[in-house]
Amino acid sequence: MAHDVPGTAAPVRIITAPQPPPLTIRAAHELRDLLAALFGVQATIAPAPQDGEPGTRFLLGQPGAPPFGQLEDRLPRLSSQGHLVRRVDAHTMVLAGGSPAAVCWAVYELAEQYGVTFLLHGDVFPQAPGSFHLPHVDRHLEPVLPLRSWRQFNDLPTSPGLWTLSQQQAFIRQIFKLRYNGIYLCLWPHHPFVHFELHGIRRQTACLLFGQRIPIDEDTIGREHLRGRSLLDNPELAGAQTYEDKLAAGQQLLRGILEAAHELGLHTAVHFQPLEFPAEFRGLLQQPTRGAIQLGGLTCAEQGDLTHPAHMALIEASFRAHLEQCIGVDEFHLSLPEHPHAEQHYERCWYELDHRHGLGRVTSLAAVLAHGTGNQLIPGGLERAAREVKSGISILHFVDRLFATTDLLDRAGAQGATVHLNLGGNSEPLFPVLGQVLWPGAGVTTSLGYTASRAVRAMRAMDQLDTRQVPATLVVTLQDDNVGSLPQVATRSLHQLLDAAAEHGWRGFFTRHWPVGDLDPVAAFLARRSWDANETPPGAYQWHFSRVYGPAAARPMARVMDLLEDATVILDLDFLGLLFPVLGVAVRALEAPAPPQTGLAHVRAAYEEAARQLCAVEAALVGPAGRREWAYWRSRLDFAIGALEELEWLQQAAAHAARLESGAGTPKDAQALNLARSCVDRALRAGERALAATAATVRDETDANTLAAYHHFLVREVRQTAAARWGATQPATGTRPGEGN
Repeated sequence: MAHDVPGTAAPVRIITAPQPPPLTIRAAHELRDLLAALFGVQATIAPAPQDGEPGTRFLLGQPGAPPFGQLEDRLPRLSSQGHLVRRVDAHTMVLAGGSPAAVCWAVYELAEQYGVTFLLHGDVFPQAPGSFHLPHVDRHLEPVLPLRSWRQFNDLPTSPGLWTLSQQQAFIRQIFKLRYNGIYLCLWPHHPFVHFELHGIRRQTACLLFGQRIPIDEDTIGREHLRGRSLLDNPELAGAQTYEDKLAAGQQLLRGILEAAHELGLHTAVHFQPLEFPAEFRGLLQQPTRGAIQLGGLTCAEQGDLTHPAHMALIEASFRAHLEQCIGVDEFHLSLPEHPHAEQHYERCWYELDHRHGLGRVTSLAAVLAHGTGNQLIPGGLERAAREVKSGISILHFVDRLFATTDLLDRAGAQGATVHLNLGGNSEPLFPVLGQVLWPGAGVTTSLGYTASRAVRAMRAMDQLDTRQVPATLVVTLQDDNVGSLPQVATRSLHQLLDAAAEHGWRGFFTRHWPVGDLDPVAAFLARRSWDANETPPGAYQWHFSRVYGPAAARPMARVMDLLEDATVILDLDFLGLLFPVLGVAVRALEAPAPPQTGLAHVRAAYEEAARQLCAVEAALVGPAGRREWAYWRSRLDFAIGALEELEWLQQAAAHAARLESGAGTPKDAQALNLARSCVDRALRAGERALAATAATVRDETDANTLAAYHHFLVREVRQTAAARWGATQPATGTRPGEGN
């Protein structure tokens, strides 16, 4: 970098238009603060340049703005997201963007040129930025993927659903610095955000965590990070007892998240599930589900004719409520149920759709069923695959009727929103007919699979979706909730998915994730790949790790990520549900002895090898940020190894308990009982070590909430269950599962 501009004694000015938009003002202030933090330069912000004035100038704004003057003819055409960072002479830097948000991104690009690295939790400044200078740079960036949106609300204790508004706001500011441009809120029917009534029945369900109650007490490891709470919940709902109080608190949180996004010019989308309802509306349905659809059994759905009048009216009431109570949203996404039960009338629905839209010109029902009912990649087996594809036909028919007989699309359009369809499960066989069935302006969103590696195996489905007719957006899974809070890395799979999405003309992506502490490396890759079609995981890793951890740490940290990605693929394939953060997840290992699981042994070995290699990196770390990030990864690996060790010991306990001859009271029974107790004790100690490692590096609400949840799952529930079955446990000897038994 050249240092050929006047020293800090010469004036440094940031030149904007006389009355710039608020985001441009924000960009100017952030640039001023950046120069002060890096170089001690006290820059001034001015509305216009002065002819002949000495010093350094940063010209900041949109094309056509006064600061650029005669330089305007030399600037490239910028899209609304395009931005330019160009040193035009020894004293002048142009920072231009095609929109106010893009002007901010030009400032962030300059910051990266100065050596600043933006993480999901904060900013890392270079250890030795040198003296003030204008870098030799000419960067014109246009997006490869126009939509880059982060899911900011879902459910389960490890998710952003339990974040306070302040953490939501801080996170949104950080992803904006990384040049993501959207947020996505995934709302469930039991959430306390939207109210509606129908035929004298008022909605009364309002909760998070699918109604699970996870206590926090004096024994909870890491309780010092939990703000004195006695029950795991979103702190913004603390003290809300009645339905009305919970609804008011939830709506205030939702508005706050959307306002934080709107202030930065971000795209906003709300995903809701119109075909599932709080259970109090069950009486309005023709053939309602009776068992639990999701955790907690809080919701119900129609299994009969989806177009019968009461069901149609209930959907319309829910839809109108979302339109009216989620103000300023750009897109509403109607989500097909994760576990649909609408297959009963699929044949009639297909033929009615065919009559109205000519589906037979594209494909046949027989072809759709042959593809869908034989899809062995669907978790849950062929029965679930068949139910999902048949239900998908019924739901497409229902949605077609809904919009043909209501003014919901007009109402959405009147408030500036579009309506899209979120397709999950076994919906890919229906891709060829979507262009015939969907309404004008509709797009689709799909994940192609629960996890990134599963989605890669289904990429052929992209060939069946004509994005010239139907705009498509990919949901990319960074971590899967079914696997739980084990470290997960999916960068190689995500690279393949983003390449395919770009090649097929997809709009971009929505992320799907739960914890955020592990996500900086993949977030760096996604951010860079979204602007550079040639970016690869190794290149992004080299860039990220060398800047945050130090140049000598980059290659070994990349090897750690590769090991974690190998473990993630094994977990994706064979161990969905292993540490799913729900009640009873660890206790299941005590239910019955399990056969040896070679795959799980490979996962644990991958984590242990990653921990070994991570230890070798420690000497190469540079700066406090690198040491902090390294310590966090070490704690995550310690958690994973300890949690897997606990599960192994619990399986050993189940095996010993299975040898008990109930009621016989023989010495052999006593020996088996003591061994079962001893294994449980070892399991609890392993789980407590795992949680203690996490407690040592808590840095956000996700970590704190994960501690509370997994203390309950790995320690409290296991201890209570084992005590009820076998009495007190025996002292541990410290041997590893499989040794000494």
